[in-house]
Amino acid sequence: EVSSRSGGQTFLGRIVSTCRAAGVERVLVVVGHHREATEGAARDVSDRVVFNDDPDRGMGSSVRLGVRAIPGDAQSVLLWPVDSPGPTVATVTALLDEADRHPKSVVIPTDGSGGQGHPVVLPGTLLAAIASMDPSARLDHLIESSGTTTRLVATEDPTVCLDVDTPSDYEG
Repeated sequence: EVSSRSGGQTFLGRIVSTCRAAGVERVLVVVGHHREATEGAARDVSDRVVFNDDPDRGMGSSVRLGVRAIPGDAQSVLLWPVDSPGPTVATVTALLDEADRHPKSVVIPTDGSGGQGHPVVLPGTLLAAIASMDPSARLDHLIESSGTTTRLVATEDPTVCLDVDTPSDYEG
C-alpha cells in the first residue's frame, strides 16, 4: 500500500528509510503472508530477507526466524512490525541511545499518554532464548520470564502505538 501519510512509500519502505536514517547497520525483513506480493519490495530495501512459511503460528514465529538469521555478534535488535509504520527517526534514535546506555535491557517507547508501542529494542543477551523459543510462544511472556529489565522511553510520538491492521485503522 502506498500512502501520502508515509511519504509516498510503502510501510516497509518507510520503516527501512527511518532505520537507515537512525543509523541501523543491517536490516533484515521477515516475510510471511502475501509472499509473492511483498518479496520483491523486501529484497529491494533490506540487506536480507527471511521467509516464514507458516505465519499463522503468530508473530513469535516470525521473530524467532528473524533472530535465528541474525549474526551471533549482534549487540541488540530493533524489532519493528510493519503494521506500525509511523515512528520517526528521532524516536528510533532515542530508543537506540537508551539501548546503548542499558545494553542488557529491553527498550520500549511510550506515547504521550503512557501507552507502550513499537519499535522495541531487544538486547543481544536475549537472542539465544528467542531463537530457541516455541514458534507459537509470545515474546512478551519470554521477556517477562527471563527477568530482563525493561526500560520505557517516553516520547511525544503518538505513532509508536499506531497499529494499522485494517483499512479503518489506516484511514483513522
